[in-house]
Amino acid sequence: MSTTPREDNDHANARVGTTVDRKWRLDALVAISSVAATYKATHRNGVETALKILHRSQSTYAPVVERFLQEAHLANRIDHPGVERVLDDGKTEDGSVFLVMELLAGDTLEDRRSAAGGKLALDDALPAFDGFLDALIAIHTAGVFHRNLKPANVFLATDGRVVLTDFGRARLAERDAKAALSVEGLVLGTPAYMSPEQAQGKRSQIDASSDIWSAGAILFTALTGRRVHEGNSNHERLLHAQTKPAPKIASLLPELAPAVADVIDRALAFEKKDRAVRSGSRPAVTSRRSRRRRSRPPQSPTRAHRRRRPVARPRSGWRAPPRSRTMRTSCPRRSPRS
Repeated sequence: MSTTPREDNDHANARVGTTVDRKWRLDALVAISSVAATYKATHRNGVETALKILHRSQSTYAPVVERFLQEAHLANRIDHPGVERVLDDGKTEDGSVFLVMELLAGDTLEDRRSAAGGKLALDDALPAFDGFLDALIAIHTAGVFHRNLKPANVFLATDGRVVLTDFGRARLAERDAKAALSVEGLVLGTPAYMSPEQAQGKRSQIDASSDIWSAGAILFTALTGRRVHEGNSNHERLLHAQTKPAPKIASLLPELAPAVADVIDRALAFEKKDRAVRSGSRPAVTSRRSRRRRSRPPQSPTRAHRRRRPVARPRSGWRAPPRSRTMRTSCPRRSPRS
């Protein structure tokens, strides 16, 4: 069945208030994209979750359905609180595929940036960056490349977590290279956050360092309020991403700490080999509070122990018990404190 985007939107809104698979009541439409609609839903037992339903126009294409269901497999492969959990999957009465996911309360990094007037102050942004980079390291350690990192997919939950969402375009590192080569030249993603190799359609070259570039672009935009590559259209921004190196962030934000600027600049290097920020290591982008905490010298366990548990002084007239010959030769007697 072929439908227009407007028809998909109308149908997505019409689902609100209905029951899916005889047990999931759709309470509200939370988000909608060109591929799927996400709802706040309540199970018949009262548990609240999120339900992500593939549009009917997309559910007839086997590759799209496969990629949609792959989101559940890849997300659940990563045991980390910064990755959205997928709890179940199924089909609606009209044949549309859906995923049951944990319901997140909060807002996205994009929403937070917009509410702040387009950009975030460094001290306000760094806690979110810390959680975001932790989650990114976790997915790369699990052998997964996200391939669609952008501020709208970085969720700042009210419970303090920073959660990566939308693994619909992710893939495993060990997946057969022929699968990537078979669609070489196909460009998927959001142009403003695409690495050069992704913008050029070189899908076989997309790996962890491509995600690192996207992460750098997210930090760049959050702090400066502008995209790495500006343009009047997505096509123009895509062309710039394919051919132009990223500007140095200090040219737009000269007051930024050099250490932070260096991390972002290296992440945005045009050549993959120059992206010195490795996915398995934590970049030195931390809050001032964290830096102060880490800069304190380690406390002596003995001194700390004495403060917590004062040593009792011996009573008057106390005498140490006799020691063996071995103890007398190896451990000379010390006078008790009076």
